[in-house]
Amino acid sequence: MKQFLLALGKAFNISRIILLNVLFFGVLIIIVVASSQQDELETIEDQGVVRLSLNGLIVEQEIVSDEILAQLQDDGPQQILLFDVIDTIDRAAEDDRVKGLILLPSGMGASFTSLDEIGQALNRFKETGKPIISTSQSYSQSAYYLASFADEIYIGDMGGVDLMGLASYRPYFGEFLQRYGIDVHVFKVGTYKSAVEPFMGGAMSAPARENAEQWMGDLWGNFTNVVESNRHLETGFINTWLDHYPETLSAHDGHFASMALELGLVDGIKTRTERLARLAEFADEEGDDPGVSWKNYRTQLQMENLFDSSDSEQKIAVIVASGEIVDGRQPPGMIGGDSTAELIRRAREDNEVDALVLRVNSPGGSANASEVIREQVVATREAGIPVVISMGGLAASGGYWISTSADYIFANPQTITGSIGVFGIIPTFDRLAADYAIYSDGVATTPMAGGFDPLNGISEPMARTIQLSIENIYTQFLEIVAQGRNSTPEKINEIAQGRVWSGARALELGLVDEFGGLDDAINHAATLAEIEDYETILVTQPLTPTQQFFRDMKQNSSAEAYTMTTSERLLNAFQQQLIQLNQLNDPRHVYLSCGGCPEQP
Repeated sequence: MKQFLLALGKAFNISRIILLNVLFFGVLIIIVVASSQQDELETIEDQGVVRLSLNGLIVEQEIVSDEILAQLQDDGPQQILLFDVIDTIDRAAEDDRVKGLILLPSGMGASFTSLDEIGQALNRFKETGKPIISTSQSYSQSAYYLASFADEIYIGDMGGVDLMGLASYRPYFGEFLQRYGIDVHVFKVGTYKSAVEPFMGGAMSAPARENAEQWMGDLWGNFTNVVESNRHLETGFINTWLDHYPETLSAHDGHFASMALELGLVDGIKTRTERLARLAEFADEEGDDPGVSWKNYRTQLQMENLFDSSDSEQKIAVIVASGEIVDGRQPPGMIGGDSTAELIRRAREDNEVDALVLRVNSPGGSANASEVIREQVVATREAGIPVVISMGGLAASGGYWISTSADYIFANPQTITGSIGVFGIIPTFDRLAADYAIYSDGVATTPMAGGFDPLNGISEPMARTIQLSIENIYTQFLEIVAQGRNSTPEKINEIAQGRVWSGARALELGLVDEFGGLDDAINHAATLAEIEDYETILVTQPLTPTQQFFRDMKQNSSAEAYTMTTSERLLNAFQQQLIQLNQLNDPRHVYLSCGGCPEQP
């Protein structure tokens, strides 16, 4: 019988492998056939227009799974690299063949920092005297922020501009866990360190509320200032309107598009046919998709520069650290302590690399992994190679830990940073297990050896030991920030305690050096390295053949606008908390994470 089951299992495994290979090569054949049937690549001609369609999530690093079935089942939004978008806009600005830009941001999701960096690129485009036109049936808040940089904005009669403001809500499980016999042991330093609050009670604490109101107010204030400036509206106009939203809408008989037009948020209301006609007129060509797709334009530029190679022996390495900081080796989309440290070490040991730019977009995570990465930053500086940080939408807690020892830190006013605090969290299930007559018993040679058992709780000596460790890590945090920012631990403690800051406040407090994006960081790195003629190289983990295949397949496919349903939003809120718990793999259960910070794409 045993031999039969083994044979059956082996046959099942072989069948599974065959099925996966059939699926893989079947999809490959479909893609090849489809590609061969596509029309010739559209290219930009003299006095052409680039069509910037941003249907998907703007990300700083693509997440590409190695699991074939996961890829085949993936129906989520398309990922669009932030730096590809910015680079394409800047190249189009300098290209004499391009006379204008069509902006189609419908179905787009992005952090405030990503929006701001794309917006700055759109401004650089306009400064060359080239116009931008944007159309959509309706605009989400993020989409409208970018549309506000356009010279003309049109919406549909059934559309509107969905400016609502910012809100931050999380599910709180503390009472639920207590009710069902699950005890969550929390250890922390930092009055404002709110990452653990969902597991402690049923509501946000007063310090966390105060802190969230401050950084959200900073972000929203910057958002409205930019939009009001772009649309030539009075300062404070948007908040005054939103304070009386129902009354204003009622004055327009509930017609959102008319309200947006009268308020000056858009320049016209047009049907889809009329919007397409305006775009065709703008591009001076016929068809439903006037202009050249930005991806095709980018491909054309790459083909034109195919044989242009830099002969410079001086290089600036760029490494993107995006996602939760976790111990060990992790794939793109997460920051592995070992894998990210290896990338930094690889850049340092390249004799042609003169400077390093680390792009950080992370809420933090494992304290151990954060320190493993920071040690490599320090080692790189000690090797005589300048290190410059470029903060993305979020560089808080562990994200700030790995940044603070660099030579220079760039941030955006919309960046979320700080959260200098530490916590530990350990769940135990002794009460839950006892309800089902499940118990744990045994012996230990010392009180510490038996200090923790998921079914026995945590002993007082072990709890005290963990708290002392948390306090020690917090002291180290203050010291490395003080050293990196030329301050004292006492002064840093005054602005720490787990408090989250916007980039604008962080600059005032001396936590960052200057506002700027990735290009600014690269230029400053070149200045520090005293080089002028250099090549910028991206240091990344190599993709597996499967990852590369699905990456190419997604990039070449069209993407529909993706919007979460109400039920999906609810499930996502719970899922994010569960993911956070699942990623807590620090060997000493010590974490530098900004749990109350906004989720980043």
